[in-house]
Amino acid sequence: MRFPSHRGESNLTLYFATIFDFRKSSFLTERAPRLQPFFSLPNINKTPNINEIMRTFMPFLIALIFTAIACEPMIEPPTPSPAPELSTVDDGFTLTHGRLAFDDHVSFEKTFERLSDETFDFKTWEDNLPGFTSMTTAFNQITLETQATISETQSIQGFENLLTMKRDDNGEISIGTQVDHPVLARLVNADGILQIGHTAYKFTYDQVISLPNATEAMISQLAKPDLSTLETQASFSDIKRLSVDESASRSAAFCTQVYKSNGKTFRIKGGLQVWRSRVVQSLIATVCHEVNISRTWWPASTSSLRLTAKGALVNGTNVQPFFFDSGAVSNASDITQVLGSCTTNCPFAAANVGTTNSGMCMDGQQRTCKAGL
Repeated sequence: MRFPSHRGESNLTLYFATIFDFRKSSFLTERAPRLQPFFSLPNINKTPNINEIMRTFMPFLIALIFTAIACEPMIEPPTPSPAPELSTVDDGFTLTHGRLAFDDHVSFEKTFERLSDETFDFKTWEDNLPGFTSMTTAFNQITLETQATISETQSIQGFENLLTMKRDDNGEISIGTQVDHPVLARLVNADGILQIGHTAYKFTYDQVISLPNATEAMISQLAKPDLSTLETQASFSDIKRLSVDESASRSAAFCTQVYKSNGKTFRIKGGLQVWRSRVVQSLIATVCHEVNISRTWWPASTSSLRLTAKGALVNGTNVQPFFFDSGAVSNASDITQVLGSCTTNCPFAAANVGTTNSGMCMDGQQRTCKAGL
């Protein structure tokens, strides 16, 4: 039971003032004989004494108050759902402010190796990390309308941490992620950031920015495209993309097949590169299918793609031959495979590496190009 409020006065006082006129109450005069066994009534023909009134009606008030309390429904506060937690024992990382924070370099290497497995299910893994969006996923979520706007304006403003825009010798532009390493692009968030121990890292297309003893305020600055405020606190190192073999030119490590279908221009592109940074070194093979929108190349799915690669990984005197075959992958825009990798400072190289890149194209024709030796 709730009592009406009026001009800030006590709800209970006003409630009873509304029911009873202490001087002329018909309730009291008509029912006094029945009530007198419980309490004696004041003389209502004289000016009431407040003490007498309170003494007379106090038992009645207390009874009504307890009745009101008993009738008031009990509202249980909703039980909050437990916040999702990531295991720091099995996985070696936690999710902090939308980024992966690894316990140490050993934990990072362990997860990196898991994701490098060609059979690893990236989507299920990321779906089980609520609150985390990798750079790969953020790139795939760009709408066709946004692609058209970027192509027409030739600007990636607002996407500086996510996208890179590279112009080739023909004046055409290729759009891709800032992090073009297929495993790292799954480990960094949409701003290119991850954390190992107390050091935060930001990956761009051509640099790794390291921020030791990083606080949340410092990492917030790291997420901004302009890093001038961190020049004295962070260290900057280059990312290098090298030819797969000293005897092969850079151009020999890439191939393209261009075709037209339904008034649009498409291409199949294959590539090989040794990707080197202070955090990781990898040999990467890629085949992709792209569409040209206003002289800008964007990923576009086609009926099927297939990537095969063979060669050898060289680590000092250790030579390890390899062969990889993705098989036909349906409705794909790219296949990218790490053929070999190390996450420590190691003399990593590749020899006699070549790839065959093929796809069933939008016009129903099979096309193939070869990269490397």
